[in-house]
Amino acid sequence: MRLVVRTAVAATVAVLTIAYALSSLHCTEAVGQSCNDNSACAQDGSEKCKSGSCKCNAAYEHYEITAIPFLDYCKKCTFGRYKDSVGNFDCYPTRRCEPGHRYKHVSKNQDATCPACESGKYQAKVNHRDDNCYTWSTCAAGKYVKQSATTKRDRSCDACPAGKYTPRSNRLTCSDCPSGKYQDNSGRSSCKTSTTCDDGYFSISEPPTSDRICAKACSPGKYSTLQSLDTCILCEPGTYQDQSGQTGCKPCVDAYQPIAGQYSCITYNTCGAGTKFKAGSATADRTCEACEAGKFRASPSHKYTTCLSCPPGTFQPKSGQSGCLSCFECTIGYAEDTPCTPSTDRTCTDKDPPAIVLRRPDNNAVITNTYVVEATFAFEPPIFTATDAAAGAVTKTLPPNIDDIDTSTVRSDQMLTYKATDANMNTATRTITVVVVDTTGPAITFDPAVLQLEAGEEVMRSNFTVGVSIVDRVDGTLGINLLEYDDSDVNVNTLGMYEVVYTLSAPDSNNNEAPPTTRTAAVVDTLAPVITIGFGDRDVSEHNVVIHEAATEFIFPSQSAFDTFDTAVNGGDVRRNEEPTFSSVVDDGTQFTFTYTATDASDNTATVVYVIEVRDTMAPTITINGEHNITHEAGTEYVDAGATATDLLEDAIGRGVEVVVTNNVLSKPPSAPAVFTVEYDACDKADNCRLAIRTVHVLDRTAPVVTLYGAEEVHVPYATRYVEAGYSAQDVHDGNVTSQVVVSGADVIDVHVAGTYEIEYAVMDASGNTGVAVRTVVVEALMRPEQEDVVVELVLAGMPETIFGGVLQLERDLEEALNVEIVVVFNVKDGGMRKTAPGVSTSATVVEFGVRASDTLQWRDAKVFADDLAQQVAFVGDVRVLGASVAGSMSSSSSPSRGGSVAGPAAGGVAGLLLLVVVAAVVLRCRSRTAKSRLAAPGAEGAVTMNPTFEGGQVEPEEHVYQVPARLLATMPGSAKNTRRHTRWDPSFYDVGKSETQQQQQQQQQQQKPPPQHQPQPQQPLQPQRKQRKQHDGAENVRGTGERDEDNGNRTRPQSIHAWSSDLYDTHEGSEHALTFRVAVPTHSSTLASNASRDIRDAPVYDVVEVVHSRR
Repeated sequence: MRLVVRTAVAATVAVLTIAYALSSLHCTEAVGQSCNDNSACAQDGSEKCKSGSCKCNAAYEHYEITAIPFLDYCKKCTFGRYKDSVGNFDCYPTRRCEPGHRYKHVSKNQDATCPACESGKYQAKVNHRDDNCYTWSTCAAGKYVKQSATTKRDRSCDACPAGKYTPRSNRLTCSDCPSGKYQDNSGRSSCKTSTTCDDGYFSISEPPTSDRICAKACSPGKYSTLQSLDTCILCEPGTYQDQSGQTGCKPCVDAYQPIAGQYSCITYNTCGAGTKFKAGSATADRTCEACEAGKFRASPSHKYTTCLSCPPGTFQPKSGQSGCLSCFECTIGYAEDTPCTPSTDRTCTDKDPPAIVLRRPDNNAVITNTYVVEATFAFEPPIFTATDAAAGAVTKTLPPNIDDIDTSTVRSDQMLTYKATDANMNTATRTITVVVVDTTGPAITFDPAVLQLEAGEEVMRSNFTVGVSIVDRVDGTLGINLLEYDDSDVNVNTLGMYEVVYTLSAPDSNNNEAPPTTRTAAVVDTLAPVITIGFGDRDVSEHNVVIHEAATEFIFPSQSAFDTFDTAVNGGDVRRNEEPTFSSVVDDGTQFTFTYTATDASDNTATVVYVIEVRDTMAPTITINGEHNITHEAGTEYVDAGATATDLLEDAIGRGVEVVVTNNVLSKPPSAPAVFTVEYDACDKADNCRLAIRTVHVLDRTAPVVTLYGAEEVHVPYATRYVEAGYSAQDVHDGNVTSQVVVSGADVIDVHVAGTYEIEYAVMDASGNTGVAVRTVVVEALMRPEQEDVVVELVLAGMPETIFGGVLQLERDLEEALNVEIVVVFNVKDGGMRKTAPGVSTSATVVEFGVRASDTLQWRDAKVFADDLAQQVAFVGDVRVLGASVAGSMSSSSSPSRGGSVAGPAAGGVAGLLLLVVVAAVVLRCRSRTAKSRLAAPGAEGAVTMNPTFEGGQVEPEEHVYQVPARLLATMPGSAKNTRRHTRWDPSFYDVGKSETQQQQQQQQQQQKPPPQHQPQPQQPLQPQRKQRKQHDGAENVRGTGERDEDNGNRTRPQSIHAWSSDLYDTHEGSEHALTFRVAVPTHSSTLASNASRDIRDAPVYDVVEVVHSRR
């Protein structure tokens, strides 16, 4: 009890001393900042702002230490961040660059830029901060460019397959070996010459990938094969051969042959009308079957295997028929009851009433609900029509009050009802309302609309009333004496346009006033000069159009003019305007407008317009390059020598004439020899055309070819996928036979089993020639990447043998958790015990894996996935994530940083001592702050940086926080720099939930159990025990990190001390700094107390962290 009281008093005195000391300190350094009171600070560290008044400059961000009042400072922006103005806020992330650009960051006070990669280099990363562009790769001779290079991607190469070659580097495609040559290796720059067959033998096969094979020339009805080069074999029944020296027999097509060794087949017999042809076999004749109901066949002698369905509008209820019957058509007014089908007729019924239409008699407009008529007009009934789609008369009934409609007054209470009934007693009615209105006032009209006044003449009322009429629909014509006008705008002594406004002095009888009406008055001098244009003997159309031949000389016409009043006007006053400027070298149909004008003194202008139209009527001349009659080898691409054309106009313009080549040559005709034509058409822009023809004789001498796309040997990275590059098969006679290629061996490829696989591609043409190609697929062994920045180290709760269903399932779970397509696991190992909360530990498994990009299969940046797993992914499958980091690095997202290592608490009597030490450290810290500027980047030498939080929230009530010198970390046993991870049970671990005897038994079991080994092969998966693991999720083994004190077996000293810092300081030798950190030890330990009393001088690195004293 006395010890507790003494401890409490000491702690209270220490706290008061710390508060007093902190309240009087102004120890904020000035480097990288200015003061909020607008005073400047020397940047050599000799000045400082008052406490709490830091204002960080550009390139520095603000930090405030909440654990110690009035202490704040500025820290330089780290990599990938910047700050361009003064203020207490965080640095901004710099921009990231897209493919085709490199990252360039000049300073911390401005954003980065992304300059484009120069020609010949590329950058493929997305959203990156890589400051390099990389040189394009080169494809050597024997290889081709599989993917062209851009500034966003590298050039990729692939070896030319057998049968192809490239003589130079960076070729886009491989060339086929020409006729008479072959290449049996891939990646070659030339082809080998084929051997020559002896007399009496012929070339049975000339594949591009091997030498020519010769065989004996057999007579018709026989053939030779690759397996019987010197023996002739009889054609089997169902086949024939009509030529000698062949490698196979032809199948009987639309015919049969029951005997072997024949040179022809027997044609199938035909079927008659009403039947369908059921084809026989290659060795037997056909049979005939009757057509089904709803179908027919009209041909009396045919080989059709199906019958035709009755076309729309016809039907046939019987089988075995040669035609169909027409379906019944519903007459007008009847609707279809049952439809017409190929086997049944149509039925019809009348269901619709007549359609009533009412129209206005004045404009034939359709009346909807109301019929508006003008008052005082004689009532004209609507035009009443009724129509019915069905045959028969329609009876129309007029409204009984049709003759009683009154239009003498304005009203809208009169109704008219119309009725119509068709021959099938379907009745329709229609009711409308008659509305009588009077809405029109008197109308003032002018004839002519424009009043023309000759300049200088005197005008009177009669000049303004001429051509004026006043008419009202009800009152009729009104007297001209009601007309009033305003001519104040008119000046007859000045040429121009004026307005005269007319009104009436009184409305009509229904009080409808005439609206003010404006009439235009023109004061003009109307006589203009006369222009004469002379084209000589050239034809001028009635529309003044003159035709001129293109690209020939044009002679301009003569011009003259005279004016009745202005005698000074002559030919020299005539102005010609060309639109556009004339040229004879223009397109056919181009028109030029020649506008001739002459103006007298009164500005009366005369205008004469002529159109000069340029015509091109001469066709081009064609010259064929080379011979007009040539021969060409079948099966090889025909390249035409082309032709040239000349044209007078087109050559003068400089654009020339294009020759359109219609190449009708088939390099693989159905039969040979064959004759084709190449047509050359040349048309100028005016469609003047000329045609020339070349004759090409095609001779067939080429055998079938089978081609594989892509490399002959394909390497597939482990655990990715094999993608088929494709293939094709081509025969001179049969054309493209790719669809008949049989592929075998692809289904046995297992990308999780390293080894070599073979895929065979085989095809047989109609002549029985078989082509075979083999592709080798090598599944590479599982290899860990050399670069560490692509390997993620993942820590999961549980032991390897209890939580996973094999590596394949683990990869699938990771792909789902990270939303990626390809995950490759490199290693699974026992992670020992990991802290998950203060005083709580659990077994852990460490998984090393990488992620490949789905498109390029390149390894992706491990940091992205480590951050996702550490911050956003709580489970992989149903296994809890404890932490993740890039392999070989110390990350804030790694497992140890989540919970931190906890050391044991110290005795209560040490509290006062620690607090007094901290007070002295803070005072010394303030004195030394100006000695050197703080370092900007975290992780400097000597710093201890770990996560400052424990899982589970705040410090438990029984814990206490102390401050001790930073140097204690270097002197205490099990300090942060000496901390090691335990992969299995040893005496340095203890289980607080078990007795000492149970702990020793568990230690022996763990020592006897072999460590788990990662088996990446799918044949040996790790066996899952997921249900059992789920039952233990809420009750993990709780372990500490204490070990027995060598001096006292009843006490436990700290095995490890984990300290963390938000910033680093570089101090000179001899300075003193206080370091606050967390440590947990048993309450009866004296280790912390003894270390707390040590000297704190000359500590190299200090920062603010916490120490936790816990009693458990």
